Parts: sequence; C-alpha cells; structure tokens
Amino acid sequence: MILNISPSFLDEAAEIYSISWRDSHKDVCSSAFLSEHTPSYMKRKIEREIESGWEYYISLSPFPSGIVSVKGNEISTLYVLPEMERKGIGGELLSFAEDKAGSPCYLWCRKENTKAMTFYLNRGYIIEEEKVINAAMTEVKLIKFQSPREEKNSSTSIL
Repeated sequence: MILNISPSFLDEAAEIYSISWRDSHKDVCSSAFLSEHTPSYMKRKIEREIESGWEYYISLSPFPSGIVSVKGNEISTLYVLPEMERKGIGGELLSFAEDKAGSPCYLWCRKENTKAMTFYLNRGYIIEEEKVINAAMTEVKLIKFQSPREEKNSSTSIL
C-alpha cells in the first residue's frame, strides 16, 4: 500500500530517507557529512519540499520501507530501506510515481550509483543529460517516455 505521507507518516518517511540516503551516499560523502543527515534533518527537508509543491508518498508494505516524491513530471527521493531492497518495493514506488508524474517523466541519479542506474535503465529510462558536480560525482538526468511516438516527437537531445 502506498499513501501520501501526510503528517501521519512524516516521521517514518524521514527515518527511511535518513537511513537510505546515508547508505546510498557513503561512497562519495565524508562520515561527518553523512552524520548530519539525521531523521530530524530529513524531516525538515521533506517539510520544506512539501511547502514548495512536492508530493511525498510512502510504501507501507509490509511496513514503512520506502518513499518517493513527485512534482509535475519530475520524480525524486526514491529511497528504500537497505534491508528491503530487491523485494519489489522500489519498482512499485517507481510505477506509482510514474503514474502521478505522467509522460514523459524524468529523474536525476548519481552516475556512480550503478545499482540505481541499472534499476532505472532496466525500467525504460534513457540518459538525457549529465552534470558534473565534482570529481567524485556526476548527476544524470534520466527520462522515460510512455510510448515510442512521444520519444520521436521530443525535442530533447538524447546522449
């Protein structure tokens, strides 16, 4: 079951975000920087993003274990607790977010996060753009069209 986080699930969403974000960034961020991303820090971040128009959702199956956010056609903040990965939760959250976002939808992912990149590429996303953040990090914009016709009619340049 996927629900809007609303105030009822904000603490659980912040906990998932904190644990999963730190796990996914441990190879590129210092331990001091990682330790700043506590549940209370992530809760404030979620609250600010909701105020700016992002919609946050939480997977409750089998318990609060993953989150995703959507704003317009952009999908963001797809995180699943490390111990719950490879159980279909991420795919379910992504499909849900794609339905909310419409087509074409897009997201940003760290190029060095090969696990996430493989996840998105296997689900029909294609690389549209790359942004070098620093020597250790490049962000990639991935886009997904619901039909081949949309892709042909797109004016975007695909790398």
